[in-house]
Amino acid sequence: MKKQITVQYKSIFKYEDHQETMKCQGIGEIEQTPQLTVISFQDQDQIIQIELHEEHVILKHGMSKLKLVKNKKVMNHYATDYGMIELTSLLHMIDTKNGIKMKYTNYDHQHVINEAYVLLTYKEYHDETEYENETVKEIIN
Repeated sequence: MKKQITVQYKSIFKYEDHQETMKCQGIGEIEQTPQLTVISFQDQDQIIQIELHEEHVILKHGMSKLKLVKNKKVMNHYATDYGMIELTSLLHMIDTKNGIKMKYTNYDHQHVINEAYVLLTYKEYHDETEYENETVKEIIN
């Protein structure tokens, strides 16, 4: 079953000579089954989706898609503004308690392209009218 959630997302990409940070907050969706959790939300004009499988993670951002497996290098085809590039990704750490925390490295052959850090927190979404309706029910009863 899908539920609406409020999402706070931050990713940091550390390159050799600079760092890029992306922050996003808004309303998204979470769908959970015993084998899979999918979190989706929108960042400006692109959908970000994180799929937490039992053995791996799939990160989707617009047309880009990364498969990550803890402590294992995985070959990916990654979409950029300049076209598709082939890179290898290694997931070093993932923590799914109280949201999602991840650290992974992207490689071009054996050279490090960047280190990436992802932090996502979420909670169930309640709009103001829902709270107002609950308050009215409490007063009436």
